[in-house]
Amino acid sequence: MKRGIYFLAIILLLIFIGLQLLEPGAIYLGRRWLEKELGGSVVSIASCNLLPLGALVLSGIEITKPGDFDIKVKRLSLRYIPLFLLRSTFRKAHLTEALIEIEVSDAAFKGFGIQFQGVNLKINRMQQEAGYFSIHQIKYGRVKIEELKSVASLRGSVILLDPLFARAFNGEIQGNLRFNLDEAKEYSANLKLAGLDAEAIAGNFNLDKQVQLSGKLSGNLAFSGKGLDITGLNAEFSAGPGKINVTDARLLKDLARSSKQPLDILAAALKNYDYNSGVASLGIQEENLILQIDFEGEAGRRSLNIIVHNFQLKKEGL
Repeated sequence: MKRGIYFLAIILLLIFIGLQLLEPGAIYLGRRWLEKELGGSVVSIASCNLLPLGALVLSGIEITKPGDFDIKVKRLSLRYIPLFLLRSTFRKAHLTEALIEIEVSDAAFKGFGIQFQGVNLKINRMQQEAGYFSIHQIKYGRVKIEELKSVASLRGSVILLDPLFARAFNGEIQGNLRFNLDEAKEYSANLKLAGLDAEAIAGNFNLDKQVQLSGKLSGNLAFSGKGLDITGLNAEFSAGPGKINVTDARLLKDLARSSKQPLDILAAALKNYDYNSGVASLGIQEENLILQIDFEGEAGRRSLNIIVHNFQLKKEGL
């Protein structure tokens, strides 16, 4: 009996020593995997814990692509099926086939003018209970989306966030988002907006010195893309009652040119205009961004049709 206990203790000690010896290699493999997933980036990992039965915990991760983005992750935990990992490695298949659980703690992203703070994620494809995803704040210039929370699940190589909730422009956002972890990095979202403040939207987009807006905005927004390339966009909004007052001469000229309306008539129509209701549609057709806005008020109807040709939001190499 004692010999069995001693033998088991020796085996456990050897496993522990072996795991400690493997940790530098695990850091190297983890760094190479992250560099492959985010092509052209430089990855550093402060520490690594390689646990028995297929678990890898990386801490103090920093991923940088000079001139593009910087990612910091306090802790990344990966649980995997060792046999699947070997199969994925030898067959050069995507490594997400071997993953059964991903947990990200306190991550931050900064790049392309966008900042993400307080990112947390946990998903497990083998368990019935739902995972979670949350972001404390997303910031783009003065635009802020806060307290984003969602149920998260991993289906194959696709992360599904559904249902998703967030606060923005003194209103609420609900919906779902899909993100593909494979090489394509494609995503899509269907969102419902409720009670967004038009004045806050104008202020956050630095338009408050050019146009004064008031009223509440609600509607639906659907989009899809790959990296920063928007491949699909469709939105319908309603607003009112409220007020619109465009005073900036350059903005009025741009609106007159894009909507093909006489400048003097458009300037008079959009000066201190009170509207009872308004509807707007936004979409992409043949690489053109098209915005149609219609207001109804006691002073009559106001309509704008704005077209941005060759619309692109793309960063080569992403």
